[in-house]
Amino acid sequence: MVGANSPRRLREVLESYYRAGSRGFLVSGGFNSAGFLPLTEDHLRVLGEFRGVGEVFLSVHLGLAPRPLVDKAMRVFDMVDFEVPPSQDY
Repeated sequence: MVGANSPRRLREVLESYYRAGSRGFLVSGGFNSAGFLPLTEDHLRVLGEFRGVGEVFLSVHLGLAPRPLVDKAMRVFDMVDFEVPPSQDY
């Protein structure tokens, strides 16, 4: 996994891998204490703009996100993977 914790760095990583021939991208990373990936409006804007560079497939491990974030993510990503954060019970 390549770190891209700022929108600028996210754009750099996406463009670099795209130039190297990658067309499928999984956005994942640490969940916050509420159990979801804290994507900002700026992250989503960069991802949405990146979709316009050519044929790409964007997937995300979003977690248990609030409905407004899910709605925004559905406009950007091709697939929202449902990943449940680990439990202390197993």
